[in-house]
Amino acid sequence: MTARGKRSLQSSNRSTGQEKLEALELLSPLVAFLRASGVSDQNLQDGFSAALDRAKRASNRIEVVRMGAYYRRGEIIDRWLRNPTFVNKAGKPLDLPLNGKLSITSLTRLAGLKESPRSILRLLVKFGNVTRTSSGRYRLVKRYMNYKAPGLLPFEPNVQFISDAISSATRGLGNRKASKELFWLNAEHSYIPAVMTKQFLRYVHSRGIVFLHEVNDWLDQYAEREPTESADRKRLRRIGVGLFPFCSNA
Repeated sequence: MTARGKRSLQSSNRSTGQEKLEALELLSPLVAFLRASGVSDQNLQDGFSAALDRAKRASNRIEVVRMGAYYRRGEIIDRWLRNPTFVNKAGKPLDLPLNGKLSITSLTRLAGLKESPRSILRLLVKFGNVTRTSSGRYRLVKRYMNYKAPGLLPFEPNVQFISDAISSATRGLGNRKASKELFWLNAEHSYIPAVMTKQFLRYVHSRGIVFLHEVNDWLDQYAEREPTESADRKRLRRIGVGLFPFCSNA
């Protein structure tokens, strides 16, 4: 086997291992939750086979795309919004060029990102966070990191959100290590006129952004620099809050 062939095989093995780990992280707590509720192993296996078969037959109109490390990119928007260097006298984010002393490039470096500023900008534009002005500069049009785009569904932020929701709902079932006592809250009503759905979504969206900015301020107050030593990483935790609406089909 050639050196290139070996590298390709190693990359394929890493990819397969990562995909198994991703599936395990999502499915283990769900399977444990269902088993603990009395669902038999045979029914679990049959149910999984049926779900897999249904997924194969479904018509997928949305492309799921992998985008790599996504979390730090949200810091670009956060800094663009709140760093005094990148806002005008009215407190609004400045329009920025790609390169220069005050630019997208300097902003990404300030956020500690090592990726290509051009590739980061391309992603921000693709998902509607940033738009290009007639002057050739780039304008921030979202006050949060948006991952919604027509026909596209980014893998990493969505699978992380699903994993976090599962952790809250199952309290650590299916994991070898004890889980923190997480909680979930909800507010709902079953008899709301369907025509009110869009108004409700707008209401929750606007109030949610305000709340999440308050949470960001709290997190920034206690956040430390990104650790370089493994010992420092062990004493730090990823914490946060997720917010989503729901609506029955009928």
